[in-house]
Amino acid sequence: MIFGAIILLSLCLYAQRAGNYAFNTTTSSSLLPMDIATTTLVHGPNTHLRSSAVFPIGFEFWFMGVRYTDFSVNSNGVIRLGNQPIINTGNSYAIPGNARIVPFVGTDFNPQNQEQVGSLRTSATGRVHFRRGGTAPNRFLVVESRDMAVNYTSRTADATFQIVIYETAPGNATGGRIELRYGQVQSAVELNSINIGIGSGNEPSQFMAVSLNPIAAAEGANTSNPIRPGIVAPLHSTADGQRRQFTFDAPVPNGQVTALTVNCLGSDAVELQWKNQATNAVGTALYRSTDGTNYEFLTQVNNAVAFTDRSIQAGQTYYYRAYAVTEGKLAALHPTGQAVFSPQSPPPLRLPATVTVCRGQSVTLDAGAGYPVYEWSDGQTGQTRTLRPTESLTLRLTAKGCGEAQAQVQVNVVPVPVFQIGGDSTICTGEASALLEAPRGLGTYRWQNERGQVLGSANTLLVRELGKYFLTVTTTGGCSYRDSIVVTNCCQAQIEIPTAFTPHSTPANNLFRIRHENLQSIDIQIYNRWGNLVYRSNDPEQGWDGTFEGKPAQAGVYQVIILYTSCREGFPFSGKMAEVLHLLE
Repeated sequence: MIFGAIILLSLCLYAQRAGNYAFNTTTSSSLLPMDIATTTLVHGPNTHLRSSAVFPIGFEFWFMGVRYTDFSVNSNGVIRLGNQPIINTGNSYAIPGNARIVPFVGTDFNPQNQEQVGSLRTSATGRVHFRRGGTAPNRFLVVESRDMAVNYTSRTADATFQIVIYETAPGNATGGRIELRYGQVQSAVELNSINIGIGSGNEPSQFMAVSLNPIAAAEGANTSNPIRPGIVAPLHSTADGQRRQFTFDAPVPNGQVTALTVNCLGSDAVELQWKNQATNAVGTALYRSTDGTNYEFLTQVNNAVAFTDRSIQAGQTYYYRAYAVTEGKLAALHPTGQAVFSPQSPPPLRLPATVTVCRGQSVTLDAGAGYPVYEWSDGQTGQTRTLRPTESLTLRLTAKGCGEAQAQVQVNVVPVPVFQIGGDSTICTGEASALLEAPRGLGTYRWQNERGQVLGSANTLLVRELGKYFLTVTTTGGCSYRDSIVVTNCCQAQIEIPTAFTPHSTPANNLFRIRHENLQSIDIQIYNRWGNLVYRSNDPEQGWDGTFEGKPAQAGVYQVIILYTSCREGFPFSGKMAEVLHLLE
């Protein structure tokens, strides 16, 4: 007996439904030969409301996402899958908890005598029998209802039909296929509700019904096909190669199971984990072997990607395989969808005895794989740990699996050399330099500019260029700290104010204009002897031509006031200058 536990994880597998089966039909089929090596299920003339015992299918068959290995059938030719026998009546494909294949059943009910008047029975030459065919992994089971009376009041052989189901095996294209094949089909009475279809319950998504006029199949539609006495034209045929066939084909998995791993939980349990890459899978089918050749079904896991096998024997090697499964098909085996578990001594833990980490930085501890359970002394779990400690500490680890191992690690926290180069600095380009300085004795020094060029390895650096400079200090313990400083331009303003000019006579000196350097802004104001403003400008290059209100200004003495801003000793500076200006004829 297999014992296990399923670990539920966040996994998006879609729910099985009848509508995922592809339906098609043909009129060029044939009845499979049934005159050799068949097993009778329901026998005897005029047998009505009879059920067979449960028989093995002879192979694995998935239907609506569920694995089946047994079946039974009744005198109506209806198959029930599973190890519970089918009831002799109640022939719908939409019965709760019943996986059924219904090829041709009347469900008309007579309320007066409580009889199901649509029920079939065997005629004098009739029987329900089966046989198996093919070789693994392409086996099939055919169940034939031969010479059935339609309905149970008939005394003639009115109908013959077959149900064929195909083995579900990894990568098998025909796996999970259902075929309904029809020979002669006629009715001795008029019936209002002939059912044809497949189903696993009475929810709309659990069954698919076939209508005969026109021929189509629909999920959740409880179709009742009325027929009149005589030949049922959509189904009836008299020769092989011209038979009506309905086919229900399960979807092919669009992915495989990968990354199957096996971890030991103890002497009698292992945990399997995997990835199911099939987005249309209803679950994962797990198989197990003790010799690597002969595999047996272990379990099916839906909506999870882990399973605990608690039925292993100590010292035994086990081989596992995992397959994505849809309603009726298994995916082919992926190379990583198989794994081997061999009991062995637990691997040693890989924790170092000592780890050094800089304060404020993180360190990752990896104890090594091979154990399903890792317990740390601070209450954390897992094979790996990422720490950002502020103080030194000791951690102990206990790893548990098929065996137990212990280890201890000392985590030493080393201080980081925190420092400041200082505030941003200034120089006057081409005239001065700046000395950048950090505290001595911190470790090794590395100065760089914005382009990444290394400029020095001392605690000081003399610079003559503007820009941003970086200093990285590394201690003997390997901890680093980085600071930066910006050197900007700061030159003191230079202003020369002329004291006289001749705007109305001498061309060489007819414009009042100051000489200047390193100005950021300027406001030039000129007043006459009565205090009137005769000229004002913020452009030192413009100059005064000696006119006032469009006319030549009078010769005489004028007052020049200059307000300006610049940089001095690393700081913004605002200045004022005054001078007497003589306007000469």
